[in-house]
Amino acid sequence: MTTKIEPIEDLSNKKISNEGFFLKKNHAIFLTVIISFLFAGSILATYFGKPETVYEKYTYASETTDTMLINDAKTIVYVGSYSDRPEGEWLQGKASNYSIQAYEFIKTDGSLRLLKQYLSDYVGENSIYMTTTKSGDYLYAVNSLIGTNEESNVISFRIDKKNNGELVKINSVQGTGGQNAVHISLDENENFLYIAHYSDGGALSVYKRNCDGSIGPRVFLDNFNSGNLHNLGQNKILNYESNELTGQCIQNPNQLNGLSTEKGPRHLAFHSNGLYAYIVHEFSNDISILSIDSSSGILSIVVEKISTLPLGVSSDGQSAGAIRVSLDQKFLYASNRGNTNSISAFRILENGRQLSYIGTYDTFGKVPRDFYVLKEHLIVLNQNSANAFTFKINLDGSLTKSFGPMNIGLPLAIIAVEL
Repeated sequence: MTTKIEPIEDLSNKKISNEGFFLKKNHAIFLTVIISFLFAGSILATYFGKPETVYEKYTYASETTDTMLINDAKTIVYVGSYSDRPEGEWLQGKASNYSIQAYEFIKTDGSLRLLKQYLSDYVGENSIYMTTTKSGDYLYAVNSLIGTNEESNVISFRIDKKNNGELVKINSVQGTGGQNAVHISLDENENFLYIAHYSDGGALSVYKRNCDGSIGPRVFLDNFNSGNLHNLGQNKILNYESNELTGQCIQNPNQLNGLSTEKGPRHLAFHSNGLYAYIVHEFSNDISILSIDSSSGILSIVVEKISTLPLGVSSDGQSAGAIRVSLDQKFLYASNRGNTNSISAFRILENGRQLSYIGTYDTFGKVPRDFYVLKEHLIVLNQNSANAFTFKINLDGSLTKSFGPMNIGLPLAIIAVEL
């Protein structure tokens, strides 16, 4: 029997209690791909760093990529949305004509101020995932063509920092080698774009990134349904070694069969020390803690199961969504989609090796697909309610609602940059 958490007007003072890094070595970097079976599964996670224990950058799947440090500069938030999703009974919102919407984040009260909406004719249909360069000068988005057999598209933009972060289209690539792209990320040197696809067995494609920010030729493609060992449904994290000069990828010889995990591995988040990663499982609503060998790229399970749900709440009718680490590396957050529609918070202990449950917080909407962690706030997207809410991150890692709802047509992904 599933225990349903009834909507709470304000959870600020009440919580539901519960008692690839790319590792550089000889011009090779280790890349991890997650294989899962639900739409928006087959997520790509990339990680970067050095053989030593000091790491320069990490990028993970939140499905955002980078969780950027937001300081006193103006912060622009970009939200990708469905623009052609057919309405159904399970959708309470309505797809808009806009695939990307830009907002200014107001730090004083956590509110969002709409700046501009971008029609799908300009930015492509269904901007399902986005990433930016470390400088915040360029943004890349992948588009999924829902209900078709067509391959996805990827588009590059220059971010005009002198004009409220307006997106200026550079170029686009039609046909990324797979259907329903669900994730995009950059390597450490920002020379290559990595794209993961969900449908038709899934695929990984790699594109050269040019100096002017445009997308160059495709340099690598692996279709997971081509008879090799990494078919959808195996519940594995797959490990690749990628050449940082050419972008070519091969299976990591140190972990050829990948790492078997729980049901429906969906997203990875990494601790900045490069020693540990956290993977959330879509079907079982739990988190596994993984250790990372800095010399070989081998992933090992340290803690197998930490539930994202409150004590006594069944995973029936639930599915996990995104997972993020706070900027100060003190807290980890994961979203639950379904009966609870919530964000669960954990305290990170033992230098990343353990988690301690803090609480579960209502997102005041349906299907919190993605969220973004700023310095002192968390912005959550409720896909099926077509809205967003902002929460204050308290000193103990708990969440207090500070703003919302902001109506957004079927939001999918979120990322932010500083101007």
